[in-house]
Amino acid sequence: MLNGINVHQIPAMMEFCAEEGVTLQLIEYETTRERMHSEEFQKYHVHWSR
Repeated sequence: MLNGINVHQIPAMMEFCAEEGVTLQLIEYETTRERMHSEEFQKYHVHWSR
């Protein structure tokens, strides 16, 4: 999942999977501890707690 790229598609994917009885596996954009504050990571990482 990339913030600003495909996050808006997740609700429709969840609905489709629920209707079809299949599992949706989401892959979160991660980085190393050293790069957590990088511009790229801050731009694309999805914070699910918000």
